Amino acid sequence: MKTIAAIAMMLWAALWPSLASAASGTPAGYVVSISLAGEDAASKTAIVRNGAELPAKLMMPVLSGDTVFLRDAASRIRLEMGDGEVVEVGGGLPRFEVQGEIDTGDDAWSVIAAIGDVLGGGDGTPVAPDNMVSKGDDGALAMPMARRGTNFVLADQKALWLGWTGGEAPFQISIDGNKTMSGIQDRQAAVALAEGQAERIEVLVEDARGHRVQLRLKRAAALPDLPKGIVAKPQGVAGRLALAGWLTGAGEGAWRLAAAQVLSEVSDREPAAAALLDAMRRGWTAP
Repeated sequence: MKTIAAIAMMLWAALWPSLASAASGTPAGYVVSISLAGEDAASKTAIVRNGAELPAKLMMPVLSGDTVFLRDAASRIRLEMGDGEVVEVGGGLPRFEVQGEIDTGDDAWSVIAAIGDVLGGGDGTPVAPDNMVSKGDDGALAMPMARRGTNFVLADQKALWLGWTGGEAPFQISIDGNKTMSGIQDRQAAVALAEGQAERIEVLVEDARGHRVQLRLKRAAALPDLPKGIVAKPQGVAGRLALAGWLTGAGEGAWRLAAAQVLSEVSDREPAAAALLDAMRRGWTAP
């Protein structure tokens, strides 16, 4: 019977072939933030694996035995390790020797692998899955991150993050027929949900031309049963991405708005969460 680590390595190898070919050990953590300085920033950071220098990418796994280093003192790479420890490489720590092993369930690994492929593909080119909306934001008003039927949010959810494509700014949002937000210039907004709101909620997004997208929401008491390795209240970035990614496909897309809330709570400070949230806005769901 294969161990979790062995299965994780198989998943990782399948989704990052260019990196896995030089694999030096078991997965020990993830790259969760990259901030590079200088004109030649890309060459000033590296993950050394079996003597080869590899560029860092969001949600790229780092393996036990890797060395992460920066040539520019102003650059930073933040890692999240398997025990939840966050390590910032750069400044006073220009070099970090990676050790340890992530104890994560198979399903979480599979979801995070798919997310890593979207946020920064193996060759540095973002990957667009088949279900990614291809048209630009200048087309017809649409909300690919939601589905036509009922969309679930948690009963205790205090805010609703919405993202859409197309349409003409400014936008406005109405809840149950009451205008809640107006003058929105971006194609996203976090709308406050009143305490004691009805179990079923009607949400309407309207653009400057009067085009509309209507959503039906239902409050749920709890999340659906989660698979091994994915927890309802994750502490780290990787855990949040795994939960949100898995929820995008749960209930045939009925939990995507709840998934967006998981990410929106940290997207202002976590680049990987913000990047995945934007991919969801355009219609991405985990395979």
